[in-house]
Amino acid sequence: MKQVIRNGRCFNINSGYHADWWGTVFPDWEHDVSDFIEEHARPDKISLDIGSWNGVHAFYMGLISKMTYAIEPDPLAYKILTANLECNPAINTRLKITQCALSNESGEIEIMTGGGSGSSILKDVHDRYPNIGKELVQCMTFREYLSKMEIDPRDIGFIKMDIEGAEKLCIPDMQWFFENHYDGAMSLSLHPAFMSEAEVDYIVRIMEKHFIRVSGEGWIKKP
Repeated sequence: MKQVIRNGRCFNINSGYHADWWGTVFPDWEHDVSDFIEEHARPDKISLDIGSWNGVHAFYMGLISKMTYAIEPDPLAYKILTANLECNPAINTRLKITQCALSNESGEIEIMTGGGSGSSILKDVHDRYPNIGKELVQCMTFREYLSKMEIDPRDIGFIKMDIEGAEKLCIPDMQWFFENHYDGAMSLSLHPAFMSEAEVDYIVRIMEKHFIRVSGEGWIKKP
């Protein structure tokens, strides 16, 4: 077990996984996302980490929010996420993890796997990387996920989404939530390498309808 620190907040990781990454890459990894979380995640609200990978942002949100829900479909990444959660007894009651993929439909979907940053559920991405592992996993819509986890949509105050291009499926499917229930902030990582220019433009138009963009990945809900 090893302790890591970001912005003065400490959590533990299982040093049996990604040890080199935590030691050499993490110190400079996505400080803009962490800073946005620090500014906008709320201690009286729920945070969602959609595309959690090893938990680098989920644990950070778990130190701030009253409850954090983390979603990760990749079986190996989920194993690493689980191992890291076991190292954090102080917050494991405030962090719930689920192995599934969010999509615009429910059922099963093939994802690109491997346990690293960059797992994807998009078929055209698989075709570009034929040597990467693939596996069928469960997927569900955002509405179905909230129902399964018994989350009141009005209780969500922050969302981080980093799902390697699958935002083109999920963001349109979440419009009902943005329109009727959400007044928080969102960190959204866009992946133009995995989408057409028209698909990226469509996602940005949806976001601009509901949010004000304040940074590369940071969006705040319009009043």
